[in-house]
Amino acid sequence: MEELFVRMASLLSRFEEQKGGRDQSSIYLFGECRLDTKNQQLQTTAGNHILSFKETALLEMLLQHKNVILERQQMLLKLWGDDSHYNSRSLDVFMAHVRKMLKDEEDVQLMSVRGIGYKLLC
Repeated sequence: MEELFVRMASLLSRFEEQKGGRDQSSIYLFGECRLDTKNQQLQTTAGNHILSFKETALLEMLLQHKNVILERQQMLLKLWGDDSHYNSRSLDVFMAHVRKMLKDEEDVQLMSVRGIGYKLLC
C-alpha cells in the first residue's frame, strides 16, 4: 500500500508541474464576455452558457491566438490528436456551437478563413 501511495504522489506531482508550467489564468475577458475555463462557463451579454470540454478548449485556443489566423490542422491535432475527416467535421460542429453563443456580441467576431482556419477578432 505504501508503494502505491508513493507512486500516486509522484504522478500527481508531475501532473501539477505540467499544469503549473502553463502559468495561465483560467479566466479570459474579451469584449463583453468572460470565459472561465476551470468551471467551463462562458458569460455573454445574452447570459451564461455551460460549455463542454471541447468547446472550452476550442475557445481557449482561439483566445490564446486572438486576432491571428489559427490553422485548422493545428487545432485538430491539439484538440483531437489527429486531423482525420471525422474529426474535421466535429470541429465544424463545435465551431457552430461557439458561434451561436457569441452571435450577439458586437465586439467579438469569429471568422472562417477559407482553406486555412479560423480567426477570433476581439
